[in-house]
Amino acid sequence: MNIGDLVEIRGDVYLIRDYDITTNVYKLENPAGNPPMIIMEEAELKYHVAKWQAQRVGPTTTSSGNDWQTITDYQIQQLYRILNTENHSPPTYGDGPNDDDNMAYKPLNKGDIIEDTKGTRKWLVLGRAKDGTSYDLQFEGNKIKWSHPDYENAMRTKAIKVTRAKEPVKALKLDELDKVVLKPEAREDIIAAIMQAHKKELIFETWGLGETVEYGKGLGLLFYGGPGTGKTWGAHCIAKALGQELMVVTTGQIQSSLAGQTNKNIENAFKAAREGNHILFLDECDSFIADRKHLGMILGSEINTILTCIEKAEGITILATNKIESLDPALERRLALILEFPKPNLEQRRKIWETLIPKKFPLGEDVTLDTLAENKLTGGMIKNVLLAAARLAASGDAKVVTKEHFEKAIARTKASENKMGTRGAQGGGVVDYVMNGDAGGV
Repeated sequence: MNIGDLVEIRGDVYLIRDYDITTNVYKLENPAGNPPMIIMEEAELKYHVAKWQAQRVGPTTTSSGNDWQTITDYQIQQLYRILNTENHSPPTYGDGPNDDDNMAYKPLNKGDIIEDTKGTRKWLVLGRAKDGTSYDLQFEGNKIKWSHPDYENAMRTKAIKVTRAKEPVKALKLDELDKVVLKPEAREDIIAAIMQAHKKELIFETWGLGETVEYGKGLGLLFYGGPGTGKTWGAHCIAKALGQELMVVTTGQIQSSLAGQTNKNIENAFKAAREGNHILFLDECDSFIADRKHLGMILGSEINTILTCIEKAEGITILATNKIESLDPALERRLALILEFPKPNLEQRRKIWETLIPKKFPLGEDVTLDTLAENKLTGGMIKNVLLAAARLAASGDAKVVTKEHFEKAIARTKASENKMGTRGAQGGGVVDYVMNGDAGGV
C-alpha cells in the first residue's frame, strides 16, 4: 500500500494521503466521504484492502481541482464490476443528493427497475435480504447479488436511476373509525385527512402539486386532550383504516445524554417510519416540542430537528399531547389538522361502553349501559373499569359480571384518580391497549 492508492471503506472510497512509518498509521482522505478524514492502523487498512481489492492510481495526487475525478470514476467502475459489466463505459454523473430524505437512498424493493444513466442497460430487482444488506437482481437472465452500500454509492454518484414499482393501492377501511367515539365534525376532519394520504399520487403527481410544493407533502396531525380521551386509540384506528402499521415513539426512545445523539435518534425515527411505510406516532409530544423560548441552545437544536423532520416527512406523522399550551408555536404551520379529544359526554360514554363490551361478555341482568354511562369516566378509565370488573367476577368464580362488580371497580378507579391524578387513573392503559391490539373505542 502506497500513498496515492485508493481504498473503499464502508461504501466510500478514500485516498491514502499520508503514512507515519514510526506508528504504522495511515491517513485517508475523501472530502465527500463520511467522515472526510480517517486515521487507520496498518492492520485494519489491510483488512479493507483484502476485502475490496484496493486499486492503485499511480503518483501521489492532491485534493484540489479535478483530481478527485479519479475516485468518482472508481466508484462507478465498482458498480459495473459487481453487475458483471466491467467492459461497459461508465455513464455520465454529477453531484449526488446531500440529505437522507432524498428518495435516492430509499431501499430497493421487488419490482424496481435499475437503469444506467445512459439508458443502455437495465436490472430488475427480484428481492431484498431480510436484514436489508443486499439485493437480488436479474440481468440478461442471470441472477446477481448487489450490496446496499454499493447501491447507495451508485445513487450518490448518479451512475444509475431507479424506477420504483408502484404498490397496489390498499382499500380504505373507514369503518375502523367507528371504533373511535368522535363528534361528527371531528370524524369528517379525520376522513378528509385520510383521503389526502390515500390520494397522494392524484394530488401531487396527476395534479402536479409535487412540482411546486417542495415541503409539506406529508400529513401532520395533532391530537390534544386529557389522559384516556382516545388520542392514542384514534391514531391506531387511522393506521388500520389506511392498512399501515403505527410506529409509536416515546421520549425515552429519543432522548440521550450523549452530545448530538438525540438529534440522530429523531432523524432515525423518521427514516425508519419512511422506509417501513409506517405512520409515526409521537406520544406526549410536549416533551419533544416544548416552546423554545423557555429552553437552552441544545434543547432548542433538538426541537429544530424534529420540526424540520415533520415538515419534510412525506408520510403521516401524528402527535398527541395533554399540554397543547406548552408546545412551540412553530409546530402549528407544519400541521394539517389540530383536533381536540375532550372528555366524553353522556351519549359518548354510552357508545364507548357499547363498543367495548363484546356480545359474548356475561353481563348481569342488573347492569345497563345507561347506568354505566352515568359515571363520568374517560374512555381509558372505562376500559380499566371493564377489565377490573371482569377480574373481580372471575376471581370470585361468578358466572356473570354484576352491578356490584362494576360499582367496586368504579370506586377503585376513582380512588386511584384521587391519589395519582387523572394520569394515574389512566394507568398507561391506552398504550398497553393499542399495543395489545384489543378492540374498543378508547
